[in-house]
Amino acid sequence: MKGKKILLGTVVGILVLAVAVQVLRFGYTQFMHSSYPRPEEYQALVTQASADTGVNEALIYAVIRTESGFRPQVESHAGAIGLMQITPATFDWIRFMTGWDEPLTSEDLNDPAVNIKYGTQLLSILLTEFETQDEALAAYNAGRSRVNQWLKDPECSKDGETLSYIPIEETRNYVKKVEDARQTYQRLYYDTASSQK
Repeated sequence: MKGKKILLGTVVGILVLAVAVQVLRFGYTQFMHSSYPRPEEYQALVTQASADTGVNEALIYAVIRTESGFRPQVESHAGAIGLMQITPATFDWIRFMTGWDEPLTSEDLNDPAVNIKYGTQLLSILLTEFETQDEALAAYNAGRSRVNQWLKDPECSKDGETLSYIPIEETRNYVKKVEDARQTYQRLYYDTASSQK
C-alpha cells in the first residue's frame, strides 16, 4: 500500500510538473510575441514589400521595431519620419534611385503603406550595394557615405568589403539590436518548427 502511495505521488508530481512546464512555455511564447509583434495592420504591407524587393520579412519587422516601435507618427530629432524612420532627403534619394514618380511629399511618410514600401526599398538598395546585412544596416543608420569611408579605413575594415569595427557606438549598437531582433522574428514566426508551436 505504501509503495502504491509513493508511486501515485510520483505520477501526480510528474503530471503537475508537465502542466507547469506547458504553462511556462505558453506564457513565454505569449511574452515573446508581445515583445516582438507583427501588428495585423502592417502584415500585408510587409509581405508585399518583401515580395517586391526580396528583403526578408523578419528583417523588415526588426528594422521597424528598432526604428519606431511600430509607432507610425513618430519623428526623430534628425527629422526621420514614420515606421522605418526615413528623412525627406533619403525619401527623395530613393525616389530618384528607383525612378518612382508617385505624387508624394515627405508628409506621406506618416502613411505606413508609403513608409514600409520606401523603407524596404532603401534596405534593398543598401543590401545590393554592400552585399552584407551588417554593412547595409550600418548604412541605414549612419549613411552610405560614412560606411564607404569606413570600408576604406584599415582600422575599420581589413578587406574593404566588410566592417571589422564600426567607429560610431550608436551605429554599432543599432546593427546588433536589429540583428538580434531579426533572429528573434525569424525564430518566432518564420522557422518551421517554431511557427507551428
